[in-house]
Amino acid sequence: MQRTRISNLIFSCFVALVFLIPNRSFGWGKDGHAAIVRLAFQLMPSAQRERLYAILDTTDPYYIGNWADWYARKEYPESKPWHYVNIPADATEYVPNRDCGDDGCILSELPLLEQELKKKRLSFTKRREDMLFYFHFLSDLTQPFHSLGPTGATDLHVKWHGERQTLHRVWDESIILEHDIDTVALLKLARTMQSEPLETDYVKIAMESHRIAVQNLVDTNIRLPNNYTDEKWPIVEHALIESALLIVAKTKDM
Repeated sequence: MQRTRISNLIFSCFVALVFLIPNRSFGWGKDGHAAIVRLAFQLMPSAQRERLYAILDTTDPYYIGNWADWYARKEYPESKPWHYVNIPADATEYVPNRDCGDDGCILSELPLLEQELKKKRLSFTKRREDMLFYFHFLSDLTQPFHSLGPTGATDLHVKWHGERQTLHRVWDESIILEHDIDTVALLKLARTMQSEPLETDYVKIAMESHRIAVQNLVDTNIRLPNNYTDEKWPIVEHALIESALLIVAKTKDM
């Protein structure tokens, strides 16, 4: 695993340099994505977990969860629009020609990755990178503002505890950072949700994310209340768990 350790070191340095760069493709922030990966591995059977560790060539949840944001965006710049889908705020259904664009989107890439990863013959590197993308996009799918066009609220500024932020960033990382994820409580709730029916249709999940985003739009430059994190945390928590459960379900036979 020497190659992995070196890659992880390079990755960590890269993250330190660009962490504060605002970008719509960064869903849930580094801590949120890592929490999803960690939770998914806790929820899946050991045989599945070990098989995926071998494919990914690492067990680091931060690397697995954030590779598509912090490394692939430089190596594969064409992947930037694959993190989201531009469904208009007043839309009631997903229209591929309108919402996805010629460069693709999360709803075009997820089925392609799923199909690719079910192939028996793939090079080690191809399978590894496809799986890293797949983990990440399954996480981005439940971030509400990754399904809202045309900008995902990256141009909608609000006042958050005296700081000017975009509403997208508040939902990407600020709520998570302020709340501080209780991994024990998250796992407990996830095991409860694991016994319930899970929606696995990508479009239906995106439309539910879109519905939540529209419900949580606010006026520009509004001051968010001090209890905003407590009010919105149950939505974020549910979305993080849903992504983890999706990863478990979708990678079962890969």
